[in-house]
Amino acid sequence: MKGKKLARAVLIFSLTGLVGLTFLLEGAVYQCQKATGKITIDGQLTESDWEKAPVVKLADIVTGEPPLFVSEPRLLWDDNFLYVGAFFQDPNVWATVDLKRRYGAPLVFPRSESEIMGSDTFLKVILDPDADGRNYVEFHVNPFNSIFDCFFTSGKNSLQQSPVDRVYHHEWSCPGVVSAVHILGTLNDFTDKDTGWSVELAVPWSSLKPFLRTFPVKPGDIWKAHLGRVWRTGPYTERVYWTWPVMGIVECHIPSRWQTMEFVAGAPPEKKEKIWRGGWSAAVKDQEKLLSVAKKLGFTALMINAPANYLNELIPKANAQGIEIYYWFHIIGQKENQEWWQKVSPEEEAKAARIKADKTPGRPPYQHGGEPVSPQHDVDINEFLCFHRPEVVAWCQERLLQVLKESPGLTGIAFDYFGYKNYRGCRCPVSESLFQEYYRKNLKEKIPEEKAREQFSLETLVDFYHTLIDYLQSLYPSLKFVTHIYPTFIPNPLYGNRLKVDYCCQTVAWYFEPFWPLEKVSQYTRVVVQRDKDYYGRPRGIPFVGIYLDRPGISKPVERFQQELRAVRQAGSRCLSLCPFTIFIDHPELGDILLQELGAGQE
Repeated sequence: MKGKKLARAVLIFSLTGLVGLTFLLEGAVYQCQKATGKITIDGQLTESDWEKAPVVKLADIVTGEPPLFVSEPRLLWDDNFLYVGAFFQDPNVWATVDLKRRYGAPLVFPRSESEIMGSDTFLKVILDPDADGRNYVEFHVNPFNSIFDCFFTSGKNSLQQSPVDRVYHHEWSCPGVVSAVHILGTLNDFTDKDTGWSVELAVPWSSLKPFLRTFPVKPGDIWKAHLGRVWRTGPYTERVYWTWPVMGIVECHIPSRWQTMEFVAGAPPEKKEKIWRGGWSAAVKDQEKLLSVAKKLGFTALMINAPANYLNELIPKANAQGIEIYYWFHIIGQKENQEWWQKVSPEEEAKAARIKADKTPGRPPYQHGGEPVSPQHDVDINEFLCFHRPEVVAWCQERLLQVLKESPGLTGIAFDYFGYKNYRGCRCPVSESLFQEYYRKNLKEKIPEEKAREQFSLETLVDFYHTLIDYLQSLYPSLKFVTHIYPTFIPNPLYGNRLKVDYCCQTVAWYFEPFWPLEKVSQYTRVVVQRDKDYYGRPRGIPFVGIYLDRPGISKPVERFQQELRAVRQAGSRCLSLCPFTIFIDHPELGDILLQELGAGQE
């Protein structure tokens, strides 16, 4: 690069950055823009399309701290390639592994993963084209422009456990991949000070076709991705990992934590919201009445826990009305499986006993699994099974498989009561042993133990969902999933966008006094419906509203219900999830309010 071109590149990749450069907000879907001109793979990233592409914000893989040096990856696409470009500031650019020179062209396999990963600095790219955590590809490029590429049949869970069918195909080489590196300084000269290095990687769609859900790629397609930079002071020294997204531990192959990218071209087309409304309902004897009310109010799904004979009678009637039926499944403990119950601290057990003994209607300020009112958080009076136990996972799989065999017409499964009795974590011996191993292996001396416990609790809760979903979908590929995020998880009440369910119902207005401020209802609704694809790219975010009437001390005024629905609509959604759905049968006036505030739904 000479003269004006060099000056322009240094300006673009300066410490202060180009004016107007867009940094990706943590947690937001990356908008992968379509290039408007030709991208020349020379490692220099000087095309105007690169300047306009949003920069991916890298951070320390564990703590989220910003990088020591400017680290700016971007992505683009066109009709032939997916492009990854990056500038990495580095006062001393070096590399040891020159695969092209060592093996000649084409390369001779097999290659050792450690050749680049074990010694050098590099760009790391993981792409999951169908966003399912399986059959994903990985690329590494060092300053020598050496590429190590491979693919995996599946990833790991948050405990770094691999499924038995996980295969690492190091022998795979991406056909037609093109890359180039440009050094802003001198490579492998430790006596001078460099600016850094930039890299371009072009991956042809034709080579990714076996991994793609849709071919060719089109605007609106959703992928999962993970980008990172490994930096070292010298060969084989300790690596420093800056990644997108932050993984929480030093492990990149956990698909549930990868970020979401959406392919876009030009101004996004105006999308008409497809209305989804789901009611959590008891088994009503008059099925025709149940379905007629659902149809009138625009409900497209009902979640019901009922015997197979009831479901098998209801399903064909519902399907004829365009209403999906899901089996409502929970993990509330019973006396016969008491040894599997979650454990909480003695203080929390005492609080649960006091709550149970208090016969005051509504037990204010107890929130029945919702966000606690007092700084001293509540404890749920239900008992929950500890899903860290393999026998609980096996019990759930067996029970769900039985339900699906007995009622094959079900659209899917609806999860509820998936969470912790104390809204934070389980303290049973199995959970404690798993956590201590997790903390010792990954986070000790990196973050405080209590913060690590929160991370462990959330990640393993997400794993539990995904273990059941993956198992059932391996047997019933068309099966769909709904969940209600309940009980709350205090450190992150709106974590549901991390789940690969089809519809994620997250609470925006709870049942009991003190009612949430309407500003909070609006804020939560916006998060639920706008950030729904932040992690797994799959769920539709559905606002959940709870309401009881005719219950002394815990009834919600009708006027308040109307205000909440209005806040949901003003925040941008006409979708709704509600429990109990039968309240519309007993109180038709509430249905009239719903239609007034949210409309009739999809025609």
